[in-house]
Amino acid sequence: FIDSDGTIASSTAGTVDVSAMATETVTASASGINTGDGATGVGVAVATGIIDTTVSAWLGGSATYTANTINVSSTLAAGDTYTVTAISGTGDSADTGVAGSFALTFLTTTVEAYVEAGASLDLVGANLILTANSTTSATTSATPDTDGTNSGAEFGLGASFALLIADNTTKADLRGDALSSENGSSNIGDLTLMATADHTDLTTAQGGAEGDGTVLGGAFAIAVVDNVTDTDLGDSETLVVGGDIAATTTHDGSSSIMANGEALGGSTAIGAALAMGFVDNRGNATARRNVTAATGTVSLTAAVAGASVATAKASAEGAEEDSDPGGAGGADNQRDSKIGLANNKSGDGDAASSESSANKDGSGSSSGSVSAAAAAAFNFSSLDAIATVSSTINGQGLTLASSANMDVDAIADGSATAPGETAVGIAVAVSSSTLTNKAAILSGGDVNITGNGGISISATMRTVDANDTHSFGAAAISGASEGDTGVSGAFALALVNAGDTAQDEGTFALIEAGADANAGGGDVTMTATSKSEAPEREMDQPEQAVAAIAKSTDVQTTGVGLSIAIGVSKHLAAAEVENGGILTNADDVA
Repeated sequence: FIDSDGTIASSTAGTVDVSAMATETVTASASGINTGDGATGVGVAVATGIIDTTVSAWLGGSATYTANTINVSSTLAAGDTYTVTAISGTGDSADTGVAGSFALTFLTTTVEAYVEAGASLDLVGANLILTANSTTSATTSATPDTDGTNSGAEFGLGASFALLIADNTTKADLRGDALSSENGSSNIGDLTLMATADHTDLTTAQGGAEGDGTVLGGAFAIAVVDNVTDTDLGDSETLVVGGDIAATTTHDGSSSIMANGEALGGSTAIGAALAMGFVDNRGNATARRNVTAATGTVSLTAAVAGASVATAKASAEGAEEDSDPGGAGGADNQRDSKIGLANNKSGDGDAASSESSANKDGSGSSSGSVSAAAAAAFNFSSLDAIATVSSTINGQGLTLASSANMDVDAIADGSATAPGETAVGIAVAVSSSTLTNKAAILSGGDVNITGNGGISISATMRTVDANDTHSFGAAAISGASEGDTGVSGAFALALVNAGDTAQDEGTFALIEAGADANAGGGDVTMTATSKSEAPEREMDQPEQAVAAIAKSTDVQTTGVGLSIAIGVSKHLAAAEVENGGILTNADDVA
């Protein structure tokens, strides 16, 4: 930073650079794998990563600069460098196997390039460029040991929990009254503010268990993400610039939350998975103070893309029923072998009887196994792309441009297989999306164009990898198979709020009521565009935006399947001069 009252001069009247950069690699890993073969095996792994990073470059004081250009930049280059992993395993335990993996990431980053409030600088005609760049990638993973499984335990429990809490802020701004003419700042050439951010995160939990008796597998993945990227011209006093003023915000955010719970074998197998995402992506370019670009134009641009998907998959597969009483396989014979072992150790052949088991032979009321799988995916996501003026703007022309691209999906898959008895599969998928894409002269804004640049206000689709369409959806798939009784239920709900008459959500290019815009004889263009479609999914997943599928197959006695799919969408795109808004001295209006 530079916080000086003196003179800062480039020897060749070239460039003054003030820069801060950070590159980070943060890794936390834990392994809790039991390698023993005793009666009880327990493996627990806990990994925690706490990251708090600030990268700042700034100007202050009341210095005089002799240079052509002053560059103030801050950069965080942390792609693929925040990794937290936990792996656990039970070993080859005979009776009881318990494994638990816990991975927790707390991530906070702040990247900023700014001129502090109260700064009074004489730039002697130099151009001032403030640039903030942030790139982050966070991986949080809780999984079981995949090198070995325990298929002989009477009781097996495998659970994994992954949690990400991320807060990423990127800003290029003038703070308060920075560079105001009232506090003596002068001779600014062009003023450029650029804030660029690219944030990705993957949160994964996989819980698996295998055994002969009761088997429980659970996975829980939760991500709470708030990504904000801003450019701001300040909020008090008057900013006077000799040339052009441009504030550009570019924001990309991508979040994936995955939970997979699996239970295999045994008389009772239960698999559960929960994936939850709370994801916000916001980009703003704002003018909240009086601004004059004496011989130039004013441009505010916010381009935002945000994608999030929550996926939960649960499966349970019980042991096959005993089709051959003399054979060695199946839930019944697995049970009988345990009883035989107990009798041998007690020396009393009558001490335990297979007739007391819940799994009876062909003359009893039931046989085989009970399997249940429940998967739930919840995705709550919002996106803001905002370019607005709420103050007095004087210049040769004005451009306000916002663009957005939002993808939100929730997918749940719960499938149970229970050869011989009861299978239950449940899937619930819920997504809720809120979209605001807004370019506007807000109420109280006063725009005076003195050249022929005119006024352009646009809220449009942003193109990302050749895609220029929003996507919203929810899909639930459940199955129950091979039991005497099969019950499956699927519920999918997608709520989309991309249009509100109060204009808090939707796509808007506006001159609001209470705003006054004088085009100075130039053209005025106002454009609002919004498109949406079903999400792109894998080949074995539904193509419909909102889908619920429940199947009970190969059921011998009773099969029940219930599915409910609900989609509620509000979309609104408007380009208008509101009633009470004023537009004067325009040539062509489109």
